[in-house]
Amino acid sequence: MKKRRIALDMKQSEAAEKAGISLGTLRKFEQSGEISLERFFKLCRIYQMDSHIMAAIENRDWWALEEIKKAESKRTVR
Repeated sequence: MKKRRIALDMKQSEAAEKAGISLGTLRKFEQSGEISLERFFKLCRIYQMDSHIMAAIENRDWWALEEIKKAESKRTVR
């Protein structure tokens, strides 16, 4: 993600402000890789990666055949 920020010519402070997270949180994430899922998606949005993340989640190529069959046979799980 740090490389993406740099490719977009954004300073850490600018990226943090646009994402609505603290500068310390962004610095910690870039050093350790640790961040909440909510903050991760905020960064994905400003780095213009959100559509790629959603496409990867929706891609069933890595699902087991049984999982695909089960998902298609059931509408909702409660």
